[in-house]
Amino acid sequence: MIHSIPEFLEWQRQQRIYWGLRRRYWLYGPEGLCRWLYARMIHGERRLNLEQPTSFCDKLNWLKFHYHLPELKIFADKLAVRSHVAERLGPEWLIPLLGVYARPEEIPWDELPEAFVLKATHGSAMNVLCPDKSRLDRGLATRRLRRWLRRDFYRYGMEWCYQGLPRRILCETFLRGEDGQSPWDYKVLCFGGEPRIVWVDVDRHTRHQRAYFDADWNRLSCGSSWYEATGADFPRPPQLDRMLAAARTLSAGYPFMRVDFYVVSGRLIFGEITLYPGGGFEPFRPLSFDEEVGSWIRLPEANA
Repeated sequence: MIHSIPEFLEWQRQQRIYWGLRRRYWLYGPEGLCRWLYARMIHGERRLNLEQPTSFCDKLNWLKFHYHLPELKIFADKLAVRSHVAERLGPEWLIPLLGVYARPEEIPWDELPEAFVLKATHGSAMNVLCPDKSRLDRGLATRRLRRWLRRDFYRYGMEWCYQGLPRRILCETFLRGEDGQSPWDYKVLCFGGEPRIVWVDVDRHTRHQRAYFDADWNRLSCGSSWYEATGADFPRPPQLDRMLAAARTLSAGYPFMRVDFYVVSGRLIFGEITLYPGGGFEPFRPLSFDEEVGSWIRLPEANA
């Protein structure tokens, strides 16, 4: 049940997105849907090329349809990936786990700490951030979680790794940066197991901005089709070498992988693994740089 105007408007927006995608899926099929989404995201400046992929977005979408290894689903599952990271890097790299629930009704709200995060394990951007439990609208959080658990995230962008994942709710400790809010998010893009780009996301829940660096922490003159670039100064993190080494360990043997980390009180913490950033619809700007980044991905033999 919906109990506020903003919640109703958000529900309407999600329904328009869902049914718009379903209609185009029925009309064009999965590859046709991805071509349509890509053209819509970049305003028709370029067509998605799945027959002879060259750009970063081309190759991410090719991997969706032609590169299906069972372990890719482990990487996408926010609960299962924890065991993989603990085995490869050690349990100290993980955000402390507070609970796993099949339904929102199982969440023991009164037993949770004053700050925590709830995540749906089967997709992306389905998170309830709670920095202060006394201000949390439990009813709204419950309704959002129910809605997310009903959502087949695969249908939003044909990201194969999400298809058929079990749907659960994960509860983790709320991480705080130096300002008391969410810490900076370091995302390491690895090509064939080698880190080549690190981007930093800041103010993700207010005014989302991003900066790009190479593996030696030289600033790159590129941007995103979706987010504002920031000219703010980002000093080289003291933990950069360990971060890159951890990303190499997790991404070794795969054509492309993005590995995310946080730095909290000087400690490196694993965030998540992403196989198709932006669903494969967020090209680098300028588009010539998207082509250059695409040249770094060596596509494997198709296995699907």
